[in-house]
Amino acid sequence: MNATPAPASLHAELSLAARILILVIFAVSGIRKIVEFPVFVAFIASKGLPFPEACAILAAVLEIGGTVLLVVGWKTRQTALVLTVYTLFLAFVFHNFWNLQTGNMTPVQASNQMNHFLKNISIAGGLLLLAALGPGAWSVDMRSKKTAGPKLSPLKT
Repeated sequence: MNATPAPASLHAELSLAARILILVIFAVSGIRKIVEFPVFVAFIASKGLPFPEACAILAAVLEIGGTVLLVVGWKTRQTALVLTVYTLFLAFVFHNFWNLQTGNMTPVQASNQMNHFLKNISIAGGLLLLAALGPGAWSVDMRSKKTAGPKLSPLKT
């Protein structure tokens, strides 16, 4: 069965909606990192990372800055790739459920860490799609015609 390509206007709307939806978690998380800065610094330190304050600032800047850049669609592909690497780093460092000693946590807590790991992997997949397909027509990148990439027919299989 062949899917019918979406009209160009629907492609623009879906691309914008996808950019916004995939970034909700980064916006909320970035704001929480600022509001709960001491707690977040302590959490980073508990993972043994060096310079926890600098890491916390960098994380907040990446999450909030990345959200703004991707929502407006400026430097979309580069930003999506940076956030992909960041999200995968978080998955493997902060949600490494395979290294957790289940004796110190309940099975529900261990399962929760696995779910967070898988969530991050899924977000990274969405960001890679954004990097590959570009931001869509409703973006600064497309308005300025600086985005290179293949002309793909969205929703076509």
